[in-house]
Amino acid sequence: MMRLSWMREQLGYVSSETLLRSYNLFENIAYGDNSRDVSREEVVSAARRANAHDFITQLPHGYDTVLPSSGAPDLLTESQAKRVALARALVRDPRILLIDDAFKGLDVDNERVVQNAITEASKGRTCVIVTSKLSAIKDVDRIFVMQRGKVVEKGSHAELMRREGVYHKLFTEEGAEQSTT
Repeated sequence: MMRLSWMREQLGYVSSETLLRSYNLFENIAYGDNSRDVSREEVVSAARRANAHDFITQLPHGYDTVLPSSGAPDLLTESQAKRVALARALVRDPRILLIDDAFKGLDVDNERVVQNAITEASKGRTCVIVTSKLSAIKDVDRIFVMQRGKVVEKGSHAELMRREGVYHKLFTEEGAEQSTT
């Protein structure tokens, strides 16, 4: 029988709502594994994998930059905040990474930056991405399409497009929407 504590140790989670604390960036990332003291090297490594290190080091105080009590919006863009949240999840080196709508509220350019960070973060682990932004997941190994709480299709992007079912319809509609915006 699996212990709940063991299962929690295996998971990293990135919420659709980016919640950063009014700590410095080092502490915000290290908070992802509050079961131990996380080293600076581990935080930097997680930030690199989340594509956050470069912008963090460009801030006046780098990893020691304190976020305002109102959270990140005063200091970080939404894309940057999402990458800090991803680094927080990665610092514990989870076997399974759960990502809930990481592309919410991002423009196409920032979506690409976050998508690249997720692609890098997914290496060597199982990654479950919940999203309505289908263009962001077309390169994943397996896609599950759900309607009313049930899986109605599954397969790779190419397989699902060939079937011309629900996924094909949604993906085609999304492409049409993007070309008009």
